[in-house]
Amino acid sequence: KASVICSLRSSHHQGADESIKAITDFAKKFDIEVNVLFRGMDAPISPWDDNTDVCKLIKNAVKTQYPNTEFKPYIMTGATDSLYFTRICDRVYRFSPFVITQEQEKTIHSVDENIDISSLAPAVKIFHEIYKNI
Repeated sequence: KASVICSLRSSHHQGADESIKAITDFAKKFDIEVNVLFRGMDAPISPWDDNTDVCKLIKNAVKTQYPNTEFKPYIMTGATDSLYFTRICDRVYRFSPFVITQEQEKTIHSVDENIDISSLAPAVKIFHEIYKNI
């Protein structure tokens, strides 16, 4: 007997139910049974508007440490704990204020995951700036 355990992350273009259906449909072709152990939750996309106070707060916090950096929001598919805040707030922003190389990005949740120690203090300062101004 063989078994496979999948840990999936939902994305803005395909939620958990669609992913489970896709895997189940594929597995049926090979007469493989699928059992969902834990469905998880789909995280909604928080609205972003550069003119709102919260968006200005985040951008300004980043600028305190990286003044020459252009800030661009993007979809973060990580299944972070912030997901649980979506129950009480319609604007939950997830981001990682660490400066990383392309090589480091490839190691996220993998072998030898790391960041440079020099990016730790600025990241803490960014979060501190956000928290003190909320």
